[in-house]
Amino acid sequence: MNTTLTRKLNSIKGSALLAAVIVSTVLTVTVGGFLAYINHEYYINFRSFHWTQALHLAEAGIEDGFFEMNERYPQGSAFLSANGWQSIGGGIAALQTLGAGDTGYSKTVTNLTDSNGNVVGSYTVQVINPTGTNPYILAKGTVANAPYGIQVSRLTKIVLQGSSVFNFALFSKVSITGSGNMATDSYISNDPAYSTNGLYDSSKRRGNGDVGSNGTASNTIGLSGNADINGVVGVGPGGSLTTSGNASVGPIGYGTGVAAGYFRNDMAVDIPNASLPTDYSTSTWANYGAINYSGNTVGTISAGDRRISSISLSGNAVLNLTGDHRMHVTGNISISGNAVLRIVSGGSIKMYVAGSSVSISGNGVTNNSLTPDKFQLYGMSTCTSVSFSGNAALITAIYAPQAALSISGNGDLSGAAVANTISMSGNGDFHYDEALKTTVGGSGYTVKCWQEINIPQQ
Repeated sequence: MNTTLTRKLNSIKGSALLAAVIVSTVLTVTVGGFLAYINHEYYINFRSFHWTQALHLAEAGIEDGFFEMNERYPQGSAFLSANGWQSIGGGIAALQTLGAGDTGYSKTVTNLTDSNGNVVGSYTVQVINPTGTNPYILAKGTVANAPYGIQVSRLTKIVLQGSSVFNFALFSKVSITGSGNMATDSYISNDPAYSTNGLYDSSKRRGNGDVGSNGTASNTIGLSGNADINGVVGVGPGGSLTTSGNASVGPIGYGTGVAAGYFRNDMAVDIPNASLPTDYSTSTWANYGAINYSGNTVGTISAGDRRISSISLSGNAVLNLTGDHRMHVTGNISISGNAVLRIVSGGSIKMYVAGSSVSISGNGVTNNSLTPDKFQLYGMSTCTSVSFSGNAALITAIYAPQAALSISGNGDLSGAAVANTISMSGNGDFHYDEALKTTVGGSGYTVKCWQEINIPQQ
């Protein structure tokens, strides 16, 4: 027997076995590491997915709170226990430490599911200081991160601010035409840098006389003659802007045509019908009947809430309004000749017109309180025609979404207007008061700022 050969064979077998063991060990370590890596990546992706889901749940909570503030709160039906809301306190903890005197409401929604019926998670939403100037909403979305048993939560906060229906100089639901020498620009009645004693001052004017429409048809906004829009023009998707003659759209001093960046076609503004104040009541608003002044009649009405069947002023008649007024005019309004409806300095009026028409010509309405928020005209759903003509200046905020609004003559208008259609001609200008964005509400709340608040995670 060749022992040398046997030893060599045994040595070779031993080396092969050792090599196999080494390779096996290396493969085991490699595969194990790879599997650990894959498992870790799966965990990271899984957690990232649920991290995003938690934010979506928090945003759903924000929308829930936003709905209460914008839809139910104005109607006096917000934060009802029947809808799952509870007052914070007495066992209901706040999502964030509240300041002294802060109050609010909380709601939790659980077992929210995806499109396949699988439970995703829950959210808790809280509305803090809903009656304040800047209420805010907190919302926490939570996802149970199964199969790892680790929860993921995210907390968001939005601060609200009151919105206005007057965010443009002129805005229509359908169309706008401008001709003659009409022009738009802007000022800020509560800022002395851009107004004088609250009035428009051409030496301080601004180029934010924006005009817009939700209209989607061709020629949604048509400008001709010497019509000038010193600001941006916007229409709905598919809508168009046409200019002819010397008409222009752009910054102050721009030439003919449309300046680059001053036209947009993405308008989709919510224009709800005008409504009476939430505290309106036939038992508390005095029934005043009709106001019919003619000739040289002069009358004065003191402050109060009234239901008036109609208003007709003609000849040289004068109707003085002192103090603050709210009027529900169930019929038409007509002011003609040299007649004047005068808002005495320091007074104000909000008119809610349910008649079919408002016609103001001649000397029209004199607003001695100087700012548009002191003369607010609301055309209800039955008001289909509003017209202003003559040579007198008019300071007003007009909201009549079902009406055809016609502005003609040589008188300047200061304020803002919203209507179904708008036609503006003559030599008068329209000066948009940018202060109306904050001084006149009527369009619920918008988001002032948004932030995510870091909270501990498992």
